[in-house]
Amino acid sequence: AKKGTALKFDPMNETLFDEYVAWWGAAAKRYAHMTHRLVFDFMVEPAKALGSDVHRLNHVYAAAAAAIRSTNPTRILSFAPDHIASADYLSHLVIPPVARP
Repeated sequence: AKKGTALKFDPMNETLFDEYVAWWGAAAKRYAHMTHRLVFDFMVEPAKALGSDVHRLNHVYAAAAAAIRSTNPTRILSFAPDHIASADYLSHLVIPPVARP
């Protein structure tokens, strides 16, 4: 599985989407018993392609959060808004219900 770098630039690629979700599932399983000081940060700054498609970005976050919650039900998750994580776009960010412990 791969991290999300490629997905940031080709957000509609389903193979990259599946790899991103699988990577988070594997990372979550690996670190499930680590201290809760470890936070999962989905994307520090969504890149231009993914960061300009708020619906796809929120969909990506929801799928990754679901993959994490199966092994980390109370881990803190960090989400960045669209448009290169600009605070002006926080209202576009949809925190998936599964992300809430």
